[in-house]
Amino acid sequence: MRTGTAINNVISSVTMLSIILTGAALIREREHGTIEHLLVMPVTPVE
Repeated sequence: MRTGTAINNVISSVTMLSIILTGAALIREREHGTIEHLLVMPVTPVE
């Protein structure tokens, strides 16, 4: 059972870290103003 608990802890830690890093990246893009620039760019369905 200890191995299962350790695996669950690692999975939880990786999940939380990915959520935090994604949020930090979005905040950084918003501060730099690049996310607004990307959202208003005309993109065709092929791209």
